[in-house]
Order: sequence, then C-alpha cells, then structure tokens
Amino acid sequence: MSSRDALPATLEGRPVKVVRGLGLATFAAFACAQMACGDAARGSVSTAPVARVGPSAAPAPVVPHVPLPVPSDAPLVAKLLTLPAHLDDALCKRSFVVAARGTLEIDGRTLRQGDVLVVLHAPALDVVGKGVAAFASVELPAGSCVVRSRPAPQYTLVQATEARELSWGQGTMSAHLDVERERAPEAYLGRLAGTAAVAEHAHAGSWEVLFALEASGIFTLNGVAYRLAPNDVLFVPAGAKHAWTPDPESRLDAIQMYVPPGPEQRFRALAAVDAGL
Repeated sequence: MSSRDALPATLEGRPVKVVRGLGLATFAAFACAQMACGDAARGSVSTAPVARVGPSAAPAPVVPHVPLPVPSDAPLVAKLLTLPAHLDDALCKRSFVVAARGTLEIDGRTLRQGDVLVVLHAPALDVVGKGVAAFASVELPAGSCVVRSRPAPQYTLVQATEARELSWGQGTMSAHLDVERERAPEAYLGRLAGTAAVAEHAHAGSWEVLFALEASGIFTLNGVAYRLAPNDVLFVPAGAKHAWTPDPESRLDAIQMYVPPGPEQRFRALAAVDAGL
C-alpha cells in the first residue's frame, strides 16, 4: 500500500536485531556469547571456517492490530453492538440501526440481515435479537431543531432488497446504496464488499466511517498503517488520504457511511464504466 512507513524487523510484534551473513556455527557462538553460555557450551562450537551466505531478505513489516483512533471532532457516533442492546434518547438526531448479522427487533419492527431502520428524534429504544447491529447517530444541522415539545419519532425501514447491487472492477467490488440523500440528508449509508485493493484517495468535504464485518488487511490513513479486522469501526476525517490493501485470499464486507453524502456517487460511475455504459 502506498504511504506505508518502513518498520524495523519484529518478532511477535517486538523489535529484534537482525544479524546478517553469519554461518550456523558462527551464529551459535554469537548467540552463546550473548546469552552468557558456560565454557563447555562455548568450547563445543567449531572454530573451523564456515561458508558464508548472502544476506537474507528483510522480514515483511508487521502491523499489529490495535484499537483504531476515534477523532474527538467526528460529526457522528458510530459503533457495533452485540445484541441485545439499549439505545439512548436521540432528540434532534437522525439515527441508523442496521441488522449487520442476524435478525433483530426494534420498537415492534423486524430487521433482517442488511435491513436499515432510520429514525428521526428516536426515543430510548431496546434492540433485541441475536447477532450484531451497526448503530450511528448524526446531529441535525445547527438551528434546524428548535422544539418547544418533543416531536414524535419518524421511522423509515429500508429493506436490503431495495437497493440494486452496483459492481465494478470486473466483479471484484460491489456496493448497495441503501440510504441516500433523499432519505437522510445528513448522511449516506450503504454496504461495501469485495476483494480488490483501493488506491490512495481522499474525500474533500465528507467524513467516512467503515463498520468492518469481515476484513483482513492494511488500511493506511494519512500515512499511518493500521491492521483492519472484523468488528473494527474506522473513522476517516474529511480530506484525509487513505487506501486499502487486503490480505491475499481475503474479502472485505463492510457497512459504509459518508457524512455528508456525496462520495458514494462514484460507485454509480464505476459500475457504469464496467458495464460499458
């Protein structure tokens, strides 16, 4: 992946010293000296000349999996929930609940895998079922929510079958644009999947959030490499350069958001090019 910083050789995530060009016997003597072996052990090492070999290839950089940063100025709250779960009151916010894995029920509505419930002015809610839900909440624009009494919540259920699949890269990537600007002016939400790498790019005016349901690879954010794994939630600030390099034979399966909407429209253009339109 571009912009990956060079790292020292490591062993189980710790820096180690690489000794190059030593034969086996010479290396044993070196190791024995480093570990303060007894005289008998050191005497057993042959001092006969040994054949030297060329320097070995440097080990591949190791990027450990660590908690991903959550910027304090992010314009939304986003997290994955293991069910059952409770959601706090969300007055003057637009909330999104996605059945990421399994089936869930919320306020008398059933969501099957991939379905999205969009709620404006959501009251405190209990989410029941088995599996995982993706949750996000976005503040309404300043000055647009001046209330004298609590407004009734507004619910919009978007089924996974409503958005057609867009594919590109000869079928290596696909997206479903589930919740677009018409249903949520503040944020886009959809599903992104595939096996291809994504070259470094940036979204000048929009934040991006990825809920990684299935992932194994390196996500580079402003030149810093992070290992992305299942159940990670990744925030990409507006204007930040980022790229994705999947591990061999791996697949990305994620829920994706843009705040505000806009960058998702490139998926339509990519799919049109792939279809020869």
